[in-house]
Amino acid sequence: MDATSILEQARSDRPPSEWNIWPLRRDFVRVSAIKWAALGVVGLAMFIPVVILTVPSDFESGDSSVRLFAMVLLILLATVAFGGVGIALHDVWRLTHAKDYWLIITPETFVKASPGRVTATPLEDIGGLTLKGVALPSGENTSLDAPMVQFPMTGRLIEFANVAGIRNVTHKKARGNPSLAYRDARTNKVVVICADDSYERMSAVYELLRERCATREDQLRRASYPSSRA
Repeated sequence: MDATSILEQARSDRPPSEWNIWPLRRDFVRVSAIKWAALGVVGLAMFIPVVILTVPSDFESGDSSVRLFAMVLLILLATVAFGGVGIALHDVWRLTHAKDYWLIITPETFVKASPGRVTATPLEDIGGLTLKGVALPSGENTSLDAPMVQFPMTGRLIEFANVAGIRNVTHKKARGNPSLAYRDARTNKVVVICADDSYERMSAVYELLRERCATREDQLRRASYPSSRA
């Protein structure tokens, strides 16, 4: 079944019961937009007077430590102010296109839909599944077979610590922006599933996708037994 057919069934009133379907959680994104907008307003309220107080006087000072302190302070406040506003605007944009956001796991395929783009990956081609910056409910650390796939993320401003491990992935603590991603074995490209809980708790999606991939791999292995014995 192709991605278009999967999406059509997921959007229908009666999708297959064995599918896991997550539309965008509008309430979560709405609250996120409000919080980041508030943080951006507070950042701007602090940034503007600091600019007035430090520019240009502190930068014309002969003391390099004063210039460095003023620069660092301005960068931090600008990051909070404009970063918060930027994330809030992105959340508002997601809300206006909420009907185009979906995560779907069928027994054979994972599908991610966003405005103008649909990604479909057979479960057997999902590798290097990595949950970054989010702790699993169990809080267990397990080091297994293969090295964890590292990839750049430009997600939210908040950083958490902890990386969760799964089958065929090394688990070790690390710092980074929250993200859930995998590597498509067909193209060797990293596919970012999500960077927050806007569909469902990231740890829940991670656990379920891991289980579905393991089940699919087991099915294919069992199906290959007769042919391998022949």
